Amino acid sequence: MLLKNLVEHFDNYTRLPVGVNAVRDQIVQLGVQDEIRFHLVDIDPTILRGLIYRYTKHSAPYSDPIFCSEICLAKDQEYEWQRIIAVKELLHITDTEEETAQSERAVDKLIERLSLPFELREETRSSLNDRSHVLPALAILVPKEIRRLLRELRAQDKITDIDVARMAKIPERYGAIVLSEMFENAIEAICSQQL
Repeated sequence: MLLKNLVEHFDNYTRLPVGVNAVRDQIVQLGVQDEIRFHLVDIDPTILRGLIYRYTKHSAPYSDPIFCSEICLAKDQEYEWQRIIAVKELLHITDTEEETAQSERAVDKLIERLSLPFELREETRSSLNDRSHVLPALAILVPKEIRRLLRELRAQDKITDIDVARMAKIPERYGAIVLSEMFENAIEAICSQQL
């Protein structure tokens, strides 16, 4: 339900680029997390572009819990990739326990699986979940109303798919995807599963 609420919240945005901090702030405002921080770290982006570490802390014994997330992003990747990976990792805050890697060993195995060539990967619920958050992240970074306007401009040959990616500050390979009918259908299907 939270994922659907986030997508719907950003659907009404009419300016690009959508800020990553706006997504973070919306998650905090919805009461799911209290603190979310981003860190640029030395990790190989060809193996792992980003990850999230979630934990609970207390300001004093027996005080209310403070729900925290630390999002680490590979600093040696393009800014557009940092943006989409940051939002994708933010969306992991909406994951159920079954969808997350619950231990250090599980995280190591997930990274190992994701670094294998696609045809050799053994798919698990957490690895499938990790990849499936790219589409809703794109829907948030290029909201529905903006996608509609951009489709019209592209149909009139006023902009290209690369222009779309540059305006939204997303990787170029996603410019055409976010304006496709398939994308709209996929986002609708993902959100309808969030009931």
